Amino acid sequence: MFVVTDPLTRFASAFHSDIPTNWEDFRSKHGERQYHFHKELFMDCPFHSLEELIYLGVADGDNRNTSNVCRQRALGAIDGTGHYGTQMYYNYQYYVEGLPKDAKIIAIRSEHLMEDWNSAESMIGGVENILSPDQTILTNDVSSEVEMLSNDSKRLLCEKLCNEIQVYKKVLTVAMNLNTKQKQKSFKELKASCPKEAATES
Repeated sequence: MFVVTDPLTRFASAFHSDIPTNWEDFRSKHGERQYHFHKELFMDCPFHSLEELIYLGVADGDNRNTSNVCRQRALGAIDGTGHYGTQMYYNYQYYVEGLPKDAKIIAIRSEHLMEDWNSAESMIGGVENILSPDQTILTNDVSSEVEMLSNDSKRLLCEKLCNEIQVYKKVLTVAMNLNTKQKQKSFKELKASCPKEAATES
């Protein structure tokens, strides 16, 4: 089972989840290795917000004054090739690559959580409509953070997440519990945020 959201929102959530709120507590709890991973991106480089990560770490320009090492780390954090935080590193591609070729996939879209949870529950023989419309569901909503990105930053983030977007599309395409209408709705939502990458064929 995959719990998925559009890759821009997923990365924004992962980025914020990976920033330690208290460095000494984080070091004590997670150890030197994880402390070092996070320190390389969030302390040794000037990336304290998602906008800074993209503007200072990815965008071109002579006025950025960001070292090549930090720029490489920013790109690695976004595409999952660099280990600077657990949530960013373990992305959709990481988990899909670990699946058997004949694996059956159920996808729960966080944007349509109640609808998908009920369909998955029904598919495996569980209680029909186990989640009701009046039930409170708590989610980590960082969509406003994505909306606040500049247009250039959003375009660049879409570009650098292109591979992750293709994996996301693949998960939706093969999901057993989603019908054609549901899949098309998610593809339409993806197109609204990353039109070029949504149209790209993997």
